[in-house]
Amino acid sequence: MNDCQHEVAELRRFTMSNGTVHFTLQCQNPACLRRPTGQFISRAKLRETLTDAFIDAIPDFDHDGRECANQAVRVLADAEREVRQDSWWARYDRYMNSPEWQVKRRRVIARDHGQCQICDVIGNHVHHLTYVHLENEYLFELVLLCRGCHKEHYGMANR
Repeated sequence: MNDCQHEVAELRRFTMSNGTVHFTLQCQNPACLRRPTGQFISRAKLRETLTDAFIDAIPDFDHDGRECANQAVRVLADAEREVRQDSWWARYDRYMNSPEWQVKRRRVIARDHGQCQICDVIGNHVHHLTYVHLENEYLFELVLLCRGCHKEHYGMANR
């Protein structure tokens, strides 16, 4: 919220969900419409320098415009995430086919005695409990599952 660097901001009335009215600056750049300071100003504080008539004439915060700006940011973020996700899955797939992964996979199967750690049937899916250390994962971050449990509990029967 405080990352707005635009120079044009106007004082706006901001009504909280509980009905309390505060005042804040709102960036007037149509692609931004943030609160540059992130701070609210009370009516009492404004009365130190402004008349009630002037305060009553302050326009409402532009939530609709802000929502449009938020939607544009979300669309861009989703596109960037998709690109990152595609490259992440390419990295993941390369690693799943590597000799290093095959060694870890065999160690997990041996550790778990070939049994699904949820239902005790024969397991063949080594599942990552976290991907934080992908390619350098600890064995305790991996668990052996059967296809059914992998799908039911993690939605990943094809991986």
